[in-house]
Amino acid sequence: MKNVLIPRNELKIIVNKLKNEGKKIVFTNGCFDILHAGHVDYLAKAKAKGDILIVGLNSDESVSRIKGELRPIINQNERAFVLSNLRSVDYVSLFNEDTPLELISEIIPDVLVKGSDWSIENIVGKDVVLANGGSVEPIDFVVQQSTSKIVAKIKESYKWFLKRIWLKGRYHEKLAMELLRFSYPYLYYFFCFSLSLKLPLLEKFYEKKWLKLQTMQLMAKYPLANWKAH
Repeated sequence: MKNVLIPRNELKIIVNKLKNEGKKIVFTNGCFDILHAGHVDYLAKAKAKGDILIVGLNSDESVSRIKGELRPIINQNERAFVLSNLRSVDYVSLFNEDTPLELISEIIPDVLVKGSDWSIENIVGKDVVLANGGSVEPIDFVVQQSTSKIVAKIKESYKWFLKRIWLKGRYHEKLAMELLRFSYPYLYYFFCFSLSLKLPLLEKFYEKKWLKLQTMQLMAKYPLANWKAH
């Protein structure tokens, strides 16, 4: 997969050249984890504010600090690849900080765009843009969708299916355990650890050879002291 991320020093040169050509530079930023219709609509509207749209993309480290250790779901290179292939997006540049202030300060866009759920006073980089004769423009989210909502819906769907398997007495252990592992990693690890201790209520499951092997492999791969969601 082609690396489409533009290094900050190269982007600055590109922006200066485009400005000399009279192009109006628009900038926005975000995590864009699991691209959805809301993102696409937002970016199309951002591009309509000028000639060139630059997207500042939170790095994986930045997303994890902001959204939690289970995010991002899609790594930075893949997120950048998807964004760069949208008709509305001209350039994508990564930033590792919690905010894009440094990136904005270097390229100084003509238009800074952010969702209307942000008050202009709280938009990072507004002072830099306004001080250089630019504008800050909010965009309404017409499509009320988010990555968090998508993740929650997926988890709820698997949770419902898992419950249905057990309540109906259809003991498809392998399928149920895979769903548990995907949806609730912490609970899955605890469950397997409990199995390894042969607790009375779970002992009948531990008799399954495949599960016993899986538990041993899991314990070897994830020592108890280091257990966390993977």
